[in-house]
Amino acid sequence: MPIYSYSAVNRQGKLHSGSLAADNRLLAIQQLKEQQLLPQHIELYDENKNKLINWRYFHWQNFLPLTNKYRSLFYNQLAMMIRSGLTLMDALTLMKNEFPHIKVRKEIALVLEDLQNGLSFSYALHKRSETFTDIGARIVETSEATGDLETGCIKIAEHIDFWTEMKKRILSAICYPVVVFLVALAVTAFLVFKVIPKFDEYMQKRGIVMPASTDFVISVSRFFQHYWMYYIPATIILLVAFFFTYRHPYGRLKIERIALKIPILGQLISYSALTIFSSTLALLLKSGLGLIESLKLTAETISVHIFQNSVYHAVDELMTGKLFKESLPKDLFPGVVVSVISVGEETGELGNALDELGNHFSKELKRIVNFMISAVEPVLIVGVGSIVAVVYFAIFQAILALMTR
Repeated sequence: MPIYSYSAVNRQGKLHSGSLAADNRLLAIQQLKEQQLLPQHIELYDENKNKLINWRYFHWQNFLPLTNKYRSLFYNQLAMMIRSGLTLMDALTLMKNEFPHIKVRKEIALVLEDLQNGLSFSYALHKRSETFTDIGARIVETSEATGDLETGCIKIAEHIDFWTEMKKRILSAICYPVVVFLVALAVTAFLVFKVIPKFDEYMQKRGIVMPASTDFVISVSRFFQHYWMYYIPATIILLVAFFFTYRHPYGRLKIERIALKIPILGQLISYSALTIFSSTLALLLKSGLGLIESLKLTAETISVHIFQNSVYHAVDELMTGKLFKESLPKDLFPGVVVSVISVGEETGELGNALDELGNHFSKELKRIVNFMISAVEPVLIVGVGSIVAVVYFAIFQAILALMTR
């Protein structure tokens, strides 16, 4: 059974401290109240606290980046505890001791210190936005003003879960073709550097005049064998050049513009950015934030810089007095976006309109991802099969020439 250390005061105001065994913190508090003691501080007993080396600091979770799974879990657990009747301080104290990720437990402990020092919960989260996200902190701020923290936490958790699922789908759509391509490359390399050279050596010993198809395949194999040492440094140079070009703002914008013009890939990038734009902006507006502030936060969540710059430009346009529908560039935001925003502005339901827009682009994004996964596989299989067929056709042609000699 867990051991809790505590400090409490009795009815005469005298301070008592000690430890007790309880299944959880709430039961420990109940035990103290039954003893006519008012708890001042209670926490799970830490046997490592006074040790010279605290091995918790070497926990493997300290060396890995925090995933969205734990961010979502934090907000879901907090909403559940508030709904069950716990105060914010009690809920955070319980999570500080029992949350499954050690990094988050440390951050919760710091948040508790800020709350005890009189800071607001939203400001404490904003100071640790890398863990709790900027959007989460701002939604909590509006929830504090309305007194509905539970609903705000649920919205944040749903938003994080939605984008975690979207990222998984996009990653699978990109990684699957890459893996299949690498396998195809490995098969081709095996044929070029192992199978064909042995066959070439055998045919040369026999002194046979090879058919044109066989001679072509062998010539290609010889070319790659003689010049393979140049491919590796050339590939490295190209990758380094691409990396530094992409790191430069102007170069990244150029690469993104080229990528947007590539069929399927351009749609994947565009729908991904538009889904983030619509869903995030809808969430912030429906949480009570203003349009300009919501647009600034939304821009920070968009990883495609060409769309991000367009949203920042829209903020500048709004500040000069333009309507929202007039501030978005038509080459990046399709007509349906402008139309829906126009209706939302006229009816005063911009948040709901953008929410519907986000659902629409989310469905389109899923469709593109599923199409990529289903379409790329047969294309790569046909490509690899064609290479293998050409090689074996050349080999059989040579075998027939050998038999008819």
